[in-house]
Amino acid sequence: MAADHCAQCELPLPGHPLRARVCGEECAFCCYGCYLVLRVTGEKGEAGAAQGLMLRLGFGLFFALNVMVFSLARYGEYFALPQTLLGAEADTARFNLLLEYLLLGFATPVMLLIGVPLLRRFVDEVRRLTFSIDSLIGIATFAAFGLSVRTTLSGGGEVFYDTATWLLVLITLGRYLESRAKVRTTGAIQQLLDLAPVTSRRLRHDDTWEEIAAEVLRAGDTIEVRPGEGIPADGVCLDGTGHVDQAALSGEAEPAALTPGTAVRAGTVSLDAAFTMRVDAPPGARLLDRIAALMRAARDQRAPTQRIADRVAGWVTPLVLACGVLTFLYWRPSIGTGEALLHGLSVWVIACPCALGIATPMALWVGLGVAARRGLLIRSAAVLERLAAVDTVCFDKTGTLTSGEMEVVEVVTAPGIPAAALQRAVALLEARSEHPVGRSLARWAGDPVDESLQQLRTLPGRGVCGEHAGERWLAGSREWLEEEGLTLPAALATLSPGRWVHVGWGDAIRGAVRLTEELQTGTEDALQRLAAMDLSLHLLSGDVADNVDRLARALPVPVTAHGGLLPDGKIAALERLTRNGHTPLMVGDGINDAPALAAAPVGLAIAGGTDLTRAAADVVALHTDLGLVPDLLDLARRVHRTLVGNLSWAFAYNLVGVALAATGNLSPVFAASAMLVSSLLVIGNSLRLNRGPRAGGQGPGPAPSPGLLAPGL
Repeated sequence: MAADHCAQCELPLPGHPLRARVCGEECAFCCYGCYLVLRVTGEKGEAGAAQGLMLRLGFGLFFALNVMVFSLARYGEYFALPQTLLGAEADTARFNLLLEYLLLGFATPVMLLIGVPLLRRFVDEVRRLTFSIDSLIGIATFAAFGLSVRTTLSGGGEVFYDTATWLLVLITLGRYLESRAKVRTTGAIQQLLDLAPVTSRRLRHDDTWEEIAAEVLRAGDTIEVRPGEGIPADGVCLDGTGHVDQAALSGEAEPAALTPGTAVRAGTVSLDAAFTMRVDAPPGARLLDRIAALMRAARDQRAPTQRIADRVAGWVTPLVLACGVLTFLYWRPSIGTGEALLHGLSVWVIACPCALGIATPMALWVGLGVAARRGLLIRSAAVLERLAAVDTVCFDKTGTLTSGEMEVVEVVTAPGIPAAALQRAVALLEARSEHPVGRSLARWAGDPVDESLQQLRTLPGRGVCGEHAGERWLAGSREWLEEEGLTLPAALATLSPGRWVHVGWGDAIRGAVRLTEELQTGTEDALQRLAAMDLSLHLLSGDVADNVDRLARALPVPVTAHGGLLPDGKIAALERLTRNGHTPLMVGDGINDAPALAAAPVGLAIAGGTDLTRAAADVVALHTDLGLVPDLLDLARRVHRTLVGNLSWAFAYNLVGVALAATGNLSPVFAASAMLVSSLLVIGNSLRLNRGPRAGGQGPGPAPSPGLLAPGL
């Protein structure tokens, strides 16, 4: 583990990391959540987090629920609950004192199970004189608990066990989920490297083959790849023909033709070719390794934005501490130690950042729930904050804007050739094709009628040919058909721009068929909605520039096209946008999009994407309908407005509350009541997000728990 990375999630450490000794080892952590996970479980990574911590949180939640039940029973004294239960002669004071001891018994395990790590965090920050919201929460919870214990042991009175326990449980659960999300992000990089096989067959000096580990390959080695196998290194094909699936790197569904001299990349798969290749870049120097390095760099630059509450807590916490102590010292000579202590603790209780520690994240959690109901799983609450600043949306092409399938949109025939004859020829030539273009043509042409071509064969990168009644039949590019000696009629010399497949037999080209990629459902409507939100739209694709430009021109709104981009090219395009002051959202689905999704301020993986893509993205869409993209951005903007309102109220409330408590005009019980009312107001404001418009076609239904869904993407 690098010295500048977190011991739990392996992300870069902030300027003032949390340092602690865990399991006999001095460790540094990027946040309290990671410290808590490793402290409790003693195990690094997701497996350790999932075992011990959830067990400890489960016990904490069990005891906190009991605290709430007995607190409600104690509050029932205002409704004559003891007399109702125990009769008119019941001693209310003794009944309440019994409840207080029960509350003490159930609250103490919560403080020990999940409060002690927070207290250690506070002590560590005091030593370094750097404070965060964790310190303020620790002060408030232990002040409320300590005051309650003192009151209970001295004969009874107002206690605040429920405030202390529930604040701890909710804050700890949120930090735990955040830490798990970080661990998932780190594990995605290994999934990328696992695309390449770990073994290879290398040619020895005696012209025999040996099975070796791929990691020992060296530049200049000759290796063998069989049909269906992955390619372990970058290099050049020496012999063999066929097709290679390069979707992992280019994102294009169309296989690439393989002939001697063709460059091949690690992580791609030979579909039908048995060939040998010369290794030019062994493991460690491959394009796949460079993509993984890009993902690590993007991950390291993607630390969650520091919340306003954390920044303010850095200087508010020592002020609150000092204010409580000064309040105690001021009142002690005139009213005695006991009452002065109550005034000082009132300051700390009223300063408890419920609105900052619970109700403010409540706006984010409600937003996550609304997004989940719409089919959008958001990895963390911090992503919603970044989404609100997005002003540019960048789309991948194949599988994102388009379905990857093609359809025939135009047929042109030479004079005297009926369209049915051309369709029959296509059906015969493409009946057994495995090429995406060939499959699309076969689907359009239909099944051949009781006849077939002889010597039917595919020429990689050119087309398909066969013989019928002594004539050659061909389908492929115009250039190839002309090379084969077929003449081009004048009617086919000038065709509209597009992807054309020419068909000929005998000595002439008889016609041509134009195909285009199908747009995903709802693409045009989604783009129009995004344009109406004053967002700049870009298309980043690994397809050739002509195809990308053609698609961009066919869209209903202005879209800036960038074609021929490998993964590092997409990252470069995103970096240019960022340098120019934009905040881009990257939308993609393929493995080749994973580095760009990780590098963008926010990455969105649509349904059907790979496991790696989902792991690298901040948001995962469960549907392919791109209408989810404007829904997501609209929701993020509303969450941001709610968040600003909540923060404004919380700071105003704390400022007034501390002033009243310090002047002796606010007892601890009223401080706790005011804290509850403040939290309810901010929570109510957050819940208004549920009244927003739903995504088209999405039924109501219960919302999945976003906190539990997000880390498990």
